Amino acid sequence: MASWGFLKDGAGILPASNMADPLQSTSLQETEVLVREAVQNSLDERRLDVDRPVRVRFERTVLVGDAKQRFVDGLKLDELSSRAGNFKASHNWFGRGASVLDAIDDAEVSLPVLTISDFNANGLGGRWNRRGSKEDRFFNLVLSIGGSLKWEEEEESTGPVRSLGSYGYGKMAFAMCSDIRTIVYYSTFRPDEGSADVSCRAMASGF
Repeated sequence: MASWGFLKDGAGILPASNMADPLQSTSLQETEVLVREAVQNSLDERRLDVDRPVRVRFERTVLVGDAKQRFVDGLKLDELSSRAGNFKASHNWFGRGASVLDAIDDAEVSLPVLTISDFNANGLGGRWNRRGSKEDRFFNLVLSIGGSLKWEEEEESTGPVRSLGSYGYGKMAFAMCSDIRTIVYYSTFRPDEGSADVSCRAMASGF
């Protein structure tokens, strides 16, 4: 059953807008940063046991009617809508997304969804709730903020594409391009001890 857990302010917790600052200092548009980050993440995780290149697919769909209602109900997006009013107008973190959240329960107001899929990549395996190594890919991408394992590959760095750190602040590119600052991660991978022998997992993350 889907459920949302909301973090409270405390030591080590940064405002989402502050976490996005490193990405906003670039001359690229938000969508360009998104594409760059998504493609680089997948290329970094190319499977070495297959003789095929990584493929990345971007697909935009528009949900309306029953399709939107199932999507909203499945992710319980009404919980985000009920909390959106807690943000001051001057903060404007949701921006144009405020109108999306206001209409989240109206099935006749369309909801665009961007799906990014990759193939021939390792997948987000390992432990989901803590980082012990670069093998804990789910935690490193989805939950780790400000920490990067890119230093292990520093000598192999090819330029500014990697400077954001796929496991650090770079993930904010996805939130910045979402009107409601929400991302859903779903991945399949080879089960191992770190993943407790599961082979797929899904989690939604909102900033």
